[in-house]
Amino acid sequence: MLISLTTFLTILSSLFRARAALQLENLALRHQIGVLQRSAAKRSKLTPVDPGTADAATFLHQETEFGVVAVGRRADLLLLEANPLQDVKNVSKRAGVMVNGQWLTETELQRRLLDLRNSYQH
Repeated sequence: MLISLTTFLTILSSLFRARAALQLENLALRHQIGVLQRSAAKRSKLTPVDPGTADAATFLHQETEFGVVAVGRRADLLLLEANPLQDVKNVSKRAGVMVNGQWLTETELQRRLLDLRNSYQH
């Protein structure tokens, strides 16, 4: 299939913008967790992951639905290759996620993101 140079450059530009947006989102997340980590260290034994787990469930009045790993709770988990409590940058080292009880490897997540990105190209 032949495409014009203009079409190719448009597609290439879109891919670069999508990648830049994902990188910016990842950077923002790491920054937010870093802020929480420093704040938590000053206040109490609270960890940087608490606001995204048990604290979030309490805030949303859904403690019986999620917030801890337990039988009968919603199975949404993020498995990391390294401990984010030792270094906040470790939040970007995903092994995979469990969403609604379904395990997705990092490879599968990246494939789905690429498929999603490609679906907006047509």
